[in-house]
Amino acid sequence: MPKFSVSVKIPLHTLPGFMVGFLAIFDRALKSVIPDVGVRPVADNGYVTEMTGVSFRPAEDAVRAAAQTLIDYSLV
Repeated sequence: MPKFSVSVKIPLHTLPGFMVGFLAIFDRALKSVIPDVGVRPVADNGYVTEMTGVSFRPAEDAVRAAAQTLIDYSLV
């Protein structure tokens, strides 16, 4: 597993929507983000289950299983 010598900065705060709009005046890359500001995405797999008959495990179970796999393979 690679070791990183550079610390990675993780955002600790949320930038208010009006600031995104203001900064988009100066940074053109932010203009593509403006339509998504304030929108909460909703994930729904119901249509996949309906079309294919595949049922998915709950997210909490999937995360726990993934964590257990990392532990089993001594990756954490």
